[in-house]
Amino acid sequence: MKDSPMAGCGDAYRRALEFANTNIAESCAFAFNSNIDFVAYPSLDAAERAFGKRITRGGETVDAATVRRVASAFKWKEARMGGQSGNMANAGAALGVRGLAHAYNLGPRQKRLFAKGVEAIGGNRVRESCHYICEVTLRDGRRDRLIASHDPAHFKLQIAKKFASRSTAFIGEGCDRAMVSGFHIIAHSSARERMKAAARLLGQWKQANPELRVQFEAGDFARKEVLLDTVKMILPHVDSIGLNGDEVHEFARAFGLPKRHAFEAARLLAEKVPEVVVHTADYAFAYSRIRPKPVLRHALCFGHSLAAYRALTGRYATFADVSLMLDNKVVCRAGSQAAREFEEAGFGKHGVIVPSLALKPKMTVGLGDSFAAGFFLVG
Repeated sequence: MKDSPMAGCGDAYRRALEFANTNIAESCAFAFNSNIDFVAYPSLDAAERAFGKRITRGGETVDAATVRRVASAFKWKEARMGGQSGNMANAGAALGVRGLAHAYNLGPRQKRLFAKGVEAIGGNRVRESCHYICEVTLRDGRRDRLIASHDPAHFKLQIAKKFASRSTAFIGEGCDRAMVSGFHIIAHSSARERMKAAARLLGQWKQANPELRVQFEAGDFARKEVLLDTVKMILPHVDSIGLNGDEVHEFARAFGLPKRHAFEAARLLAEKVPEVVVHTADYAFAYSRIRPKPVLRHALCFGHSLAAYRALTGRYATFADVSLMLDNKVVCRAGSQAAREFEEAGFGKHGVIVPSLALKPKMTVGLGDSFAAGFFLVG
């Protein structure tokens, strides 16, 4: 069975592009995790030796000894923007969205990696945050990535005072969108106090602009207590939450919800949070009490488009880039099958699902961040 021709879905992607072009946010604040990604493309065997384990899927380690071993194992010739908020800020800038980004360890190298149109604010100018990314081909032929991160500033959720004051003013001046992330890598004894500080800042943002809409992008939480504190302290200030296929189950458990298929788990989460979107390599689906279904469909298609362009080229997409890319594209077979199952099971009454575009990725890091920017900044 081949991948499905665009047909009606292609029309949906084109309509989404047209909608996004006239309904994109003017500005957005991005916090809290951004860093420099150093990238290598080792063999799977070499990556397994460096990470000290058999690799069957992508993932991230924060173990200091492993990070040192990985950092010394390869030649790191490629440097690019890293971190969820850094990638989302640059993805927005390519679309003309004026961004304000937090970069606690902002130095000259990272400053150059931020796109024009992004105002980056940091606190500590001495040591830049550096993550080491190994792009590998797994045994089943899939492309994925291993990340080695030793980043004390983000592990502690340190927030630059200049960013706190500037972001509140930025939002008070009319910015009505904010995307927050980086809570999953908190690993410090003061995590709860740091999270309280972040929650206070989100509260200040909402006071500065009651129309502000906040998107929370999740991650792979290494510590259950940090996930539970995030649900308790951060999510009450959030309007929309972005998850991948594994994270939706982690958050459902954190809310004490029964174990269910991802479609149902997300629907139950949507009773707790106004909007929930789940994005995978093959499809994305969402439930929302904020945006109507037609807008939600546009947002999902546009998010897929940005992720696809970044996967194919390694670059952040402009509107013109997306338009050219959509020529002669097909939607993936697995995504089409998931969409049928979603509708047949009755979830279409509550939400929207869209298959992703079939492609062979050139890169895998930051695709979810590009999707999130496209999804959240539209409509």
